Amino acid sequence: MDLKKELSKFKPVTIQSRFSELSDWEKEVVKKLVQVSKITDQIFFDQTYSKNKEAYIQIVEEGDIDKLKFFEFMKGPFNRLKHNETFLEGHTQKPGANFYPEDMTKEEFEHYISENPDKKEEFTSEYTLIRRNEKKELIAIPYSKSYKEETQEISKVLKEAAEISQDKTLKNYLSKLSETILKDNYFESDCAWMDLNSKLEPLIGPYEVYEDELFGYKASFESVISILDKKETEKLKHLEELMQEFDSYLPIKTPIPRKGKHSPTIVVNAIHSGGDCRSGIHFVAHNLPNDEKVREEKGSKKVMFKNIMNAKFESCSEPIFKEVLKKEQHNLISFEGYFMHVVLHEISHGIGPGKIILEGKETTVNKTLKETYSTIEELKADICGIYTSFLLEEKNILTKEEINKMLACFLAMTYRPLRFGLNEAHAGSNIIILNYFKEKNNLIYDEKENNYTVNFENIRETVKSLATKVLTIQANGDYEGAKKFIEKYKTVNQEIKDMLKKMEHIPVDINITYELDEL
Repeated sequence: MDLKKELSKFKPVTIQSRFSELSDWEKEVVKKLVQVSKITDQIFFDQTYSKNKEAYIQIVEEGDIDKLKFFEFMKGPFNRLKHNETFLEGHTQKPGANFYPEDMTKEEFEHYISENPDKKEEFTSEYTLIRRNEKKELIAIPYSKSYKEETQEISKVLKEAAEISQDKTLKNYLSKLSETILKDNYFESDCAWMDLNSKLEPLIGPYEVYEDELFGYKASFESVISILDKKETEKLKHLEELMQEFDSYLPIKTPIPRKGKHSPTIVVNAIHSGGDCRSGIHFVAHNLPNDEKVREEKGSKKVMFKNIMNAKFESCSEPIFKEVLKKEQHNLISFEGYFMHVVLHEISHGIGPGKIILEGKETTVNKTLKETYSTIEELKADICGIYTSFLLEEKNILTKEEINKMLACFLAMTYRPLRFGLNEAHAGSNIIILNYFKEKNNLIYDEKENNYTVNFENIRETVKSLATKVLTIQANGDYEGAKKFIEKYKTVNQEIKDMLKKMEHIPVDINITYELDEL
């Protein structure tokens, strides 16, 4: 593997500290939070691969600078863009990362749960590692014990940051988080994060489950520190009031409606990140918390990282859109269309089935769909992001022209995540979308020019049809249906390969350096 070539696929971007926008006490809080961010990076480093420390030492001893840079970028000796292909001899990645014993099979885990139903909750918890005891039996160990030294240090620094804070809501969040991180129960701190009303917008803890490709149960540690863009946030204020309407507008009824009505959508500029959200492909937004109890109580918060979006749009997205679409449709390409779909994508993570009833018992979509969940959930957010735009048109918030621009950017954008590695959840979602819209004749391929025309005729019926299929799978907790649907549409033919080859000159993504890394 030519690592210099692999690194060159990512355009270097420096993210400024924006300290000029902060007061003296806010700067001091940020310095503390950067310390925390670096510790979450250490935890994630362990979560992603059991032998990461040995791999790092091996690379340092080899003295290969390119290999070291790529290792640090990918957070391990595996290329995330090539099905976790190793670039270091003697290392192989497992689907369960370091959340489970390397010799544990899926069948062994499921058999243990069936034989020990009283252990199911702790074994499937987002916040436990599965290990073997001296008798080689499976056991569950809470994160706070597995990472005792790190979580205690995080707790200590968060308390110090809370003492400095002059904003009550920020002080409350940091104080609550310093306690909950030692309890492996983030309910109180997540609720406090939902109530955060500060210029500083940090998020710290274990959240996303993408790294666990075995079951999709275990959450990875991450940290992101941002500054609120008040002006841009105000522009999206009206969307907060529509969450219940978005849910009701969906083409199926949610089995157990989400009760949380507080659903802020905010725009921020990131100034530092660590852990899961800084491994390989960089985030542009998130919709959290994932805890269904918090969503019932409070809803969820949609956070848009505008400076990251801008950097990606200019470096990667816009050039891809121009390669995918015919020249006659380039007038449909706009940052506004791209941005609005990301906003509605994140909103759509917060609507639709969450808790469901299966075989007479209450459970969650995440638990029932297992390893298929991440792909199906990203697919739901993508397609429902477009479907909800039709409600905004009915309310005269968006015009038909704006929706068509969003649709064009959305369909052209399917090729961007495909370059992240075809096993990645967002890529899987986008392959399905690409094939589904082609099947419905809404994307017409020109073999000679190697590009597409978006056919808007009946495209809204296609959107509704796909949204209905995905939401039904989630509502029914249909694991087998999810597997069959993914198997049918997640296929890569020669046409897709030719398109991807055409884009090789375009950066795959950005390689971020934060000014605050030097703290």
